[in-house]
Amino acid sequence: MINLRKCFGIFLLLACLNVVSAAIEISKSPVNDIVVSEIGEPAIFNLEIKNLGNPDSFEIYTLVSGIDIKPKESVYLASGETKKVAIKVYFDKRVLKDRETLSFEYRITGQQTGVTKDILSIKAYNFETALSILAENIRQNQKETKIFVKNRINYEFKGLDLKASSEFFDGSFKLDLNPLEEKTFIAGLNQEKLSRAVGGSYILSSTLTIDNSSGKVMSIFNFEEKTDIKKEEKTSGLFIRKFSSGNTNQGTMPAMARISVKRNWFTRILTSSNIKPSDTRTEGLSTIFVFEKELQPGEEFYVEVRTNYLFPLILLVLIVGGAWAFIYYVFKRRILVIKKRVALVKTKKGEFALKITLYIKALKSVEKVSVMDNIPALVKLYDKFGILKPNRIDEINRRVEWDFEALSQDEERVISYVIYSKLGVFGRFDLPEAAAIYEENGEIYETESNKVVLYFNEEREKEH
Repeated sequence: MINLRKCFGIFLLLACLNVVSAAIEISKSPVNDIVVSEIGEPAIFNLEIKNLGNPDSFEIYTLVSGIDIKPKESVYLASGETKKVAIKVYFDKRVLKDRETLSFEYRITGQQTGVTKDILSIKAYNFETALSILAENIRQNQKETKIFVKNRINYEFKGLDLKASSEFFDGSFKLDLNPLEEKTFIAGLNQEKLSRAVGGSYILSSTLTIDNSSGKVMSIFNFEEKTDIKKEEKTSGLFIRKFSSGNTNQGTMPAMARISVKRNWFTRILTSSNIKPSDTRTEGLSTIFVFEKELQPGEEFYVEVRTNYLFPLILLVLIVGGAWAFIYYVFKRRILVIKKRVALVKTKKGEFALKITLYIKALKSVEKVSVMDNIPALVKLYDKFGILKPNRIDEINRRVEWDFEALSQDEERVISYVIYSKLGVFGRFDLPEAAAIYEENGEIYETESNKVVLYFNEEREKEH
């Protein structure tokens, strides 16, 4: 019986609460439901309250710790009256910490009507989540860098003071940011620090201040990792031969500078250096002096090696030079010499074209000379030639051939042809050696020309 009475009492209490809750009708709309913790500006909501009961005065508040609602004044509503009330909700930073959204309960209490509960929701940010501040990756010898500031949220920032600081630059900027707006600023780079810095990742620390509030945003940018040892070597002197090698680390990473100097068993005892070698090793009758040092960016390493030959060594130089000349002219000298030259050709349609010229000279009388040159891939052979037309064009093997019955001593021939391509060529372009087969005193010999390497956009040509 007692349980039935308790249940009936609870039922009556709940029914009364439902009647009380139904005494007002609430509709709400956000004016600004975004809060940035460092700024401290309130969230703003418009409440439309309709009194469905008797005339009454209502207070709007919350019991959640760290949240405050203003205004504090009561709102009077006659029976059936509807009023719009703008409320400002202030938050303690501790309430917003580590939150992206926050929903909380607020109450509207009438002196006669009682308590009505409802929920408000906001989006919570701090400077680090609301703003993106990045610096572009920088390279060696760069004069300035760009700093990108982006507003990630639908919120307007006015009167922001930005101080960006890193290993290579510092900058102060004043800015306003509309919702979702991005701005770019320029900061000069400290060239002295840049020249000695090690490549890798660096921190950009940005301090943001608005009114009396401030916060920090951290990000990472990269300084290019580059290894570049510039070496300048020079040999001078006649009786006292001086070899000098200057090494400078012009890169952004620590790099090992290594200098090797080779001397034979005789000149070793005549050799000295400005610093002690890191290593000395023997290879047969030769001695190799090795100088090594790890260089930080911008660091220099200088080595000077002196060999004092004096007068007794002049004879040795003459003997070695004479022997070398004898070997070269007797054993190494070729009977038929081919030189290959290449020149760019301008075309009406601006196509890539090269003129290949072969200079052929017989140092002795030779017979049955056949000169062959290969056409590189990706290019075509122009069907018009100079005075000497090819005897054979092998399209399958991409080869052009010229035949000569005989060449007298010191006789020269010049062969030229043009190759082209409708596609542009960039970077390195290799042209293979031309070859020749000939007879001399009944023996068959073969010789090759030099190899030509072209570097486009670098305006240089190398021969091998």
